[in-house]
Amino acid sequence: MLTATVLKSFVHPVLAWLLGKFVFGLDDAMVLVVVVTAALPAAQNIYNYAANYHVGESLARESILLTTILSVPVILVVTLLLHP
Repeated sequence: MLTATVLKSFVHPVLAWLLGKFVFGLDDAMVLVVVVTAALPAAQNIYNYAANYHVGESLARESILLTTILSVPVILVVTLLLHP
């Protein structure tokens, strides 16, 4: 659960920044949009899939909760660092 949370909350936005800035050559405003979008919490449909197939329901539920809590400070930091 912690691995999924760290990957979604921290690694995903960093990868989005790297790809947006250096691979796709987006301007600063678009990089901010891409990184903030990547920093959003795990989607509710993750839990829907887990519940539908009866696999990893607690993992999905806990990672959604933690990524939701962490998304606010991560988005704040991203906005402060990348504001054009």
